[in-house]
Amino acid sequence: MELKILRQDSPYGGVSTWTEFDGSWVTGLPDGDYTVTPELVCWTFTPESRNFSVAGGPVVVDDFVGEPLPGYLVDGYIYQSDGSTPVPDVQVTLSHNELDLWYYASTDLKGYWSVPDVIDGGYTAEPQLYGWQFEPPLQNVTVAGANLRLDPFIAAELSQYIVDGYVYLDDGVTPLGDISVQLSGDIGWYFATTNSSGRYIFMD
Repeated sequence: MELKILRQDSPYGGVSTWTEFDGSWVTGLPDGDYTVTPELVCWTFTPESRNFSVAGGPVVVDDFVGEPLPGYLVDGYIYQSDGSTPVPDVQVTLSHNELDLWYYASTDLKGYWSVPDVIDGGYTAEPQLYGWQFEPPLQNVTVAGANLRLDPFIAAELSQYIVDGYVYLDDGVTPLGDISVQLSGDIGWYFATTNSSGRYIFMD
């Protein structure tokens, strides 16, 4: 857990320290009046902060009591365009719109995915599976004190083709082998190497 310590008579930033495994923390500070505030994603603390003073000697700050925020189940299904055939092995990322907080899940054989213990807030849900596209591509949702089931994502498998070509010297005739060729697109990168005839080929 991070603790942020601000000096009360200074308009500038303070210092941060972190708790040990036993919940204790220690830091060195010059004399002055301070405010310490604990921060940990998905937790709340009582009190929210404490004031203390350093005056020529060590100080023991009173304890904080932490409690995890309540969490809820967010789940849904991913089907093919017929609306009933499930799509397994899709990774679903649920990202908080304000905090550095991400949840991850994968669909099972029934196309079902679920994320437990999701705290309140606004989120973006985005499915990903190589070679597939989804409608909608993402969903913006809000968790507000209750479990939440998203509308199904509809998945369509992308058509796949061969892309190939040749690499020659500037005479346009002499092939160049062992040349690395990269093909980049919206869903990732492909790599190939030319053979002795100068040919490269990208499959699928």
